[in-house]
Amino acid sequence: MQYKPPYVTFLFSCIFVGLFFLPEPLKERLLTSPMEIVYLPSFSALGRAFLSGFMHISLGHLLSNLCLFIMLGYGVEGKIGSRKTFWLLIASGMGALILHVSHLVVSPIPFLGASGFVFGLLAAYCKLLGNEKRWFS
Repeated sequence: MQYKPPYVTFLFSCIFVGLFFLPEPLKERLLTSPMEIVYLPSFSALGRAFLSGFMHISLGHLLSNLCLFIMLGYGVEGKIGSRKTFWLLIASGMGALILHVSHLVVSPIPFLGASGFVFGLLAAYCKLLGNEKRWFS
């Protein structure tokens, strides 16, 4: 089998890092709260909510999510391919957003971080590679 680089994992990782280094005023304009999505629904609010799943509050938050994301993404993307990995990440990010909004409707706290992406990859990793003898090799 020919080696294929994990393009989607690399692309999403670059987006995480790039958005982390945006100027603070621009970051604040991109964030949205569940109240805004529920009470003032618009395409802009939903787009910003999804984009905030790529943003991180601190360097520690970014690095912890990024380490897990790269380790899990490398294995999953190698097993199912780039196209399926891309759609898996989109679905898990949207799922995390829906869960956040549905449980915290009146919260002013924005949806923030790649945890939804990471848990989607974790579920796929356990399903696809859970019976492997060496997980991270």
